[in-house]
Amino acid sequence: EQASFTGAHIPTLREALEFSRDHQWRVNIEIKDATNTPGDAFVVEKVVDLVKELDMLDHVIISSFNHDYIKRVKIAEPDLVTAALVDRVVTDPVVLLQETRAQAFNPGLKYIDEQTVRAVRAAGYDVLVWTVNEEDDMRRLIEWGVSGIFTDFPQRLNKVLGR
Repeated sequence: EQASFTGAHIPTLREALEFSRDHQWRVNIEIKDATNTPGDAFVVEKVVDLVKELDMLDHVIISSFNHDYIKRVKIAEPDLVTAALVDRVVTDPVVLLQETRAQAFNPGLKYIDEQTVRAVRAAGYDVLVWTVNEEDDMRRLIEWGVSGIFTDFPQRLNKVLGR
């Protein structure tokens, strides 16, 4: 189901954003944790500056497992939409979202349940679940009311959605 990309050009972030902008796509940029590296001091601000330079504030969501990065995004550009990625069960995701000022909660599939989805959505936040590759899981999450699904197989999600 997945094509081989051997030898393919890997675009820079700038190239990927320009392509996405030209096609009017929304983009999720995950800022990887650069703690304890020289990049930690500037990675967030560089990404935010590029998004602003390309006039893509309304087309980008910035996410990270490093929740301090999410806070830094909001300091650098309060209008950017952000998402708190999590790879563990979070007892009160609404508090996490309030503390980080993120608009979305992005848990891994195995760290989410219906009650949490409904509570986060009722509080006015989005829930975007990663990485969901099985159609049964996609259907269940849609029934629960998630805002979005990250998948390695978009054709499967399109099938589930009847597209």
